[in-house]
Amino acid sequence: YVAMNTDLAVIDVHDPASPALLGQIRVSAVATHIHGLAVQGATAYCANYTEGLKTVDAADPASMRITATNECKPIGICDSAARDVAVRGEYLFLVRDGYGLVSFSLADPLKPAGADQFVPSDVPFPYDALERVWLDGTTAVVIGGSNVWFVDTSDPLEMAELGRWSTGGAELTGVSAETGRVVLASLWGVVPGVGLDRSGLRVLDGSDPATSVEL
Repeated sequence: YVAMNTDLAVIDVHDPASPALLGQIRVSAVATHIHGLAVQGATAYCANYTEGLKTVDAADPASMRITATNECKPIGICDSAARDVAVRGEYLFLVRDGYGLVSFSLADPLKPAGADQFVPSDVPFPYDALERVWLDGTTAVVIGGSNVWFVDTSDPLEMAELGRWSTGGAELTGVSAETGRVVLASLWGVVPGVGLDRSGLRVLDGSDPATSVEL
């Protein structure tokens, strides 16, 4: 499954030397592109920026169809944007400007239903600018600006913050995590009183989210 700007494509890679396109569907009605993509079974979930969460039935890649759109409604004068998505079992987790981390029930996988909303600490609502989410077991690792938040999602109906870590200046653009080890991609940034901070990969020990340490 590949997000191709405004389209979702399904590609057969059984023969890596000769990938074959099985199907393609236009997911975005306007110029906004797919910012995040998660797949479970034959269902694809697309974080479509200001168009919200789009659910695609890809059981037959040659004739895919959009089965649901969970819109992102503006907050005051601010557009609300769906930036990234992750799935675990019967729940989906979406990062949305102005709404923080939002959980959805997948009791019906083709029609996600809102379950809970969690806005992390130290975020100037509604300009939260959260960017990415990664699920490490029942912990959601969320990045935005120079911050990393650890969120307990063991109960998707009542999410809770476990801890926060900050670069102090450098902007974070990517995240992955496994059993408490967190890998972050960062850009150059300015740390007050220190100057330019480095870009590249950073590694955190997040086994205790309340006291995360950079390795």
